[in-house]
Amino acid sequence: MKCENCGGEVESNQKYCTYCGAENKNIYLHQQKVEEKIQRNEKIKSNVLERNSSKIVNRVMTFVLIGSIILLIVSLSVAVYKVSGEGEHEEIDYKKVDKLYEAGEYGKMVSYIFSRDYYDEPANKYMQLAEFYDNYLTFVQYRNRYIISVQTGEGNEEYTVESLASYIVSMFNPLSGWKYDEALGKNQEVFDECIEYVSDFLIAYFDFTDEDIEGLVENAEKDYYDIDSELEERMKTVYYKEKGNKENE
Repeated sequence: MKCENCGGEVESNQKYCTYCGAENKNIYLHQQKVEEKIQRNEKIKSNVLERNSSKIVNRVMTFVLIGSIILLIVSLSVAVYKVSGEGEHEEIDYKKVDKLYEAGEYGKMVSYIFSRDYYDEPANKYMQLAEFYDNYLTFVQYRNRYIISVQTGEGNEEYTVESLASYIVSMFNPLSGWKYDEALGKNQEVFDECIEYVSDFLIAYFDFTDEDIEGLVENAEKDYYDIDSELEERMKTVYYKEKGNKENE
């Protein structure tokens, strides 16, 4: 920003101008915004921790079980069609697929597409979402295992933390490795909604700030694997600290 007195460049958190020494009046506005962010994150943390009581975890585990059943049906459908030879190169009824897509019935949508064992250009919109949605279901599974481990202080969940970190990074970079550099259809809406849940989890259990969350997106300086490694180490540090506190209670 510009100094109101001399026009020199001044950082938003800098109290005085380095060129003329004038007071930067905008710093108070900056500090106010920072405080508002901190209060918002504390509120999110409080709400998420309250929601993740044993009763809520059990309900979410039920959701995960349903998701697992859907994925099992998908796998069995693929196996049956491959063995029988049926469904190969069958045309996809995109009216049916789009109806499921718009209704948010992604499990049924994926099951139907996989049963055809044949994909063409129009299927990309749906497959792009299917890949992301599968990662989200797996994230929920590992998240619940982590929450239960933290609540009870039992078990060595190092593998869970490693996997959790990997799925979190994949969700913050939903188009990584995908041949399109933008979301197709309404996929970005689903991406944003799921990523918001992941962000709340990180704020509640790992004291993440908005800046920390922004750092989970690939950029010119850090690629997917760098971010994954850093997140994993940070999460392990917090996990073992929490586990140690439980063991010493």
